[in-house]
Amino acid sequence: MDEILLSEGMPRTLYWNNDVSPNVHRMRAMGGLIYNLVGLLLSITIFQIASGHAIARELMGWSAFGHGLIFVESLIPLPMIDGGTILKWTLVARGKTEAEADDLVRRVDWILGFVAVMAGIILAFIKIWMVGLISIVAGVIILGITARKIR
Repeated sequence: MDEILLSEGMPRTLYWNNDVSPNVHRMRAMGGLIYNLVGLLLSITIFQIASGHAIARELMGWSAFGHGLIFVESLIPLPMIDGGTILKWTLVARGKTEAEADDLVRRVDWILGFVAVMAGIILAFIKIWMVGLISIVAGVIILGITARKIR
């Protein structure tokens, strides 16, 4: 990695040489996923071992929650997130052009955004308010990113 850009509270890694194979692009994107998976597993392990230490268990519980949340969010196939990069370059490695892969990732994002909003509406309708609201907000954010209104 050549540079880390902090934009709207979210770090993004930048590489000056992007003329590399699809496998290199995918390996670059896997770094964050691997880091958070290892952090999640390590936090869970320490949480289990620290049975008599309330502060250590509390810290490891929150650490596991944070690493797990970031790991799952990283799998979302948005263009600037690891899941989007992995999906795009997997499609390119399987014979799609970059433009075709970008188009397919964008179509997946439209579907994902609409599904999240609809799931949120259904959850709110059956009175699971908090999860429904979170799902609606996440869906609107995904749709905003897909429509290129949020960067």
